[in-house]
Amino acid sequence: MKRENKISVATKFAAGSLASLIFAGSGCAAVGIYDGSQPAPVPTPAEATAIQDSRNGRVELRNWSQLTKSGREHQLYDDFGAAEQDLLAAFDIAKSFRNSDARRRASIGNLRKLAADYRVTGNQAAAARVLQAVADASVGSNEFDVPGLSALMLDLGDLQQMDGKIHHAANAYERALELQTEKRGQNSATLIPIYHKLSNIEIKRERFDRALAHATRALAIAENHSSADSSKMIAAELQVASANRYAGNLGEAEAQFKHAIEAQREIEASTLTEAVALNGLAYLHLEAGRLQEALLNVELSLAIFDEREHRAIDRAMILDTKAQILAAEGRTDSAAKIFDKVMLSAKSASPEEQRILYESYESFLRDQNRSGEALEIRRKIEQIDAGPISEDASAIEAESAKPQSTMQEAQHELPDVSSVPRDVFWDAQ
Repeated sequence: MKRENKISVATKFAAGSLASLIFAGSGCAAVGIYDGSQPAPVPTPAEATAIQDSRNGRVELRNWSQLTKSGREHQLYDDFGAAEQDLLAAFDIAKSFRNSDARRRASIGNLRKLAADYRVTGNQAAAARVLQAVADASVGSNEFDVPGLSALMLDLGDLQQMDGKIHHAANAYERALELQTEKRGQNSATLIPIYHKLSNIEIKRERFDRALAHATRALAIAENHSSADSSKMIAAELQVASANRYAGNLGEAEAQFKHAIEAQREIEASTLTEAVALNGLAYLHLEAGRLQEALLNVELSLAIFDEREHRAIDRAMILDTKAQILAAEGRTDSAAKIFDKVMLSAKSASPEEQRILYESYESFLRDQNRSGEALEIRRKIEQIDAGPISEDASAIEAESAKPQSTMQEAQHELPDVSSVPRDVFWDAQ
């Protein structure tokens, strides 16, 4: 009998302890140990759900940590495929966390870094795949307060633009603008580079009024945040100058190019920013038939490039301008030699860069009645347009059906150039 009592007491103690652990904090057993005098309280459905959610949450956190650690280790040893699998799985878990949760931000940051690693190895398609996965997963969610998502959309837009997917890139940039505007406000300085990207995209789509509107908006924001001689103001003025040139406002564009060049020289002379601006001015003079001024400015631009570290393709863009100037002067042999150098650089360029250079060279060849060679270059352009990187026709059609409403940071190879509108020297011929 005594043994039975001991067992009974032990059983009651265990049951009471378990009840206390389960229901403490839920209002069912505030203090003490359940003594067995009453039937064990049964949790309400809401309480049971809360208990299960808590357990599931702990499991998710543990799984997220393990997957993130594993993904980073794979990334460290350049096993990017395994890293992608683990980090995307971790992000899939993180999607259920609050927007403000540091783990959600960390997952987005980890995937941006992975995409950057893919880009370094030349695997642009894999980089775009990773970024697109995050972009797709966040559609329709309340993502406005998620740090890093706006920057990720800019990364994705840059990749899509390099691949010639102009309409997709525009959508990515517009979403980045929406995210950043919601987060920072419509007059935030963080919007300036996004408006620049949108302006360049609209130039490529030949919607020059919209390009100028975006550039002008960026300049207005820069004026509220920067001094007249700051790098942000100079970049903003160069973007407006470029948009004005495409819109046919050559007088305004020339004045803005010259003012930006002088302002840059006040900060520091002979920078790549100045070189790119000089090339933009040279191209403007070429269009106006002022060939002597055009050649002088393009030579100054090349001299600066030769003094500074630069990407070969950026210098090739300047050489392309020089070749066009020489051809316009009738110095076709000299122009042809320069075009040969440009075509060598084009082999390692992005599809977008290749298309620009090929179209310029094709125009030169046709002017020289070298129709067979021109046809070969045209086929290369068509291959770019028809390849896996070409724009989806249905996307173009859908985009063209949209109403033309006015739209209310990153990390490239050369900071001096990345802050300058690329189309200043990436001119569609």
